[in-house]
Amino acid sequence: MPDAELLAWAGYASWLGVGLLAPLLLAEGFWPRAQQGPFPGRRWRANLATFVATALTLRWLPQLSLVAAALVAQRQGWGLFNVAAAPEFVAIAFSWLAIDLSGYLVHRAEHASRLLWRIHRVHHSDPDVDVTTTYRFHPFEVLLRAVTHVAVAILMGAPLGAVVGYLLLSAVSSPFSHANVRLPAWLEQSLGWIVITPGIHRTHHSLDAADNNTNFAVSLSVWDRLFGTFRAAPARGWDGLRFGLQSRSAEEATAILRLLADPFLPELDGAGDGAEDDHMTSEGTA
Repeated sequence: MPDAELLAWAGYASWLGVGLLAPLLLAEGFWPRAQQGPFPGRRWRANLATFVATALTLRWLPQLSLVAAALVAQRQGWGLFNVAAAPEFVAIAFSWLAIDLSGYLVHRAEHASRLLWRIHRVHHSDPDVDVTTTYRFHPFEVLLRAVTHVAVAILMGAPLGAVVGYLLLSAVSSPFSHANVRLPAWLEQSLGWIVITPGIHRTHHSLDAADNNTNFAVSLSVWDRLFGTFRAAPARGWDGLRFGLQSRSAEEATAILRLLADPFLPELDGAGDGAEDDHMTSEGTA
């Protein structure tokens, strides 16, 4: 596919993720996994406000675009597949997998590192999980992931097709995995062998430490299966599933300015199951 067409598809990816918001909200109304929790209006406003803050931040940093990284690497001859000859499909496949793996590794590090957890806890403080949670990330975390993805794309010499394919997949998989929808058991299980499903990701958002230190993958579930962090369902069952952080009330977790300031706030008492802070792994001392 010519570069011009690939660049057009990259633009479609940006709108695809936002465009899925309405149909997935509709699906949540007809086939919910669980009933909506308190403060849905406040939650939605807070979640979308963090998305706007992130979009405004990245608007001024176009060099952190995956597409820009692939084009620069190609032009400068940087990275593995711009140095070593390989069939195009091999370069695309391995580059795409490397970018997705980096998302898994960063996410796992965010749960193990005190410093990184401070920015990631904004996402986990949501007192409920639905498709709007997709957009609830602190701008600092989005910058961290963007820098990581750009670095991997340049190191791999990722072809433009690889980064556009990744952008398209993540634009679909991220809102889908956060959606509060109940899939048929056979479909949830079948899809779960390949991608992160709503059930798999809701397990990760559980307040229970046995659940939330699993399922770190962003798009492909293979990484959790490979590294032994996969869990198909909550340890205490779906009926007992709770979300948010014990150290953040629902009112605090839906206050927009407080969310943006959260990385700078002190670590509070209230972590469950003896953890040093909500949702951190037992090794979280970095």
